[in-house]
Amino acid sequence: MAGTAAIGMIIEKLAYKPLRNSSKLTVLITAILGVSLFFQYTGQLVFGADPKSFPTIIENTSFQHSRSNNRNKPNCGSSLGCIADVYTQDNCIQDKDGDCHERRFE
Repeated sequence: MAGTAAIGMIIEKLAYKPLRNSSKLTVLITAILGVSLFFQYTGQLVFGADPKSFPTIIENTSFQHSRSNNRNKPNCGSSLGCIADVYTQDNCIQDKDGDCHERRFE
């Protein structure tokens, strides 16, 4: 854990601190392309590029899968309900007095 914390602090200092006053897109691109690829390629150099498998601890068991069953219907219904709720909300933010102000997306 101490090693991981040290690596995180080094990455923060070298990759992210110089970009503090930059746009969010610059930091996002640095995170995705720079640091992520650095970790991937370093891992490939250290461990090799061939896939590694973990030892089997629990025996393989098969489960029945069906396209539709009664267990999935409540999940689907609640998901659709949440989506409908998001689309039907009014476009306002209430202040502490209860007055509604239009939400602005920047």
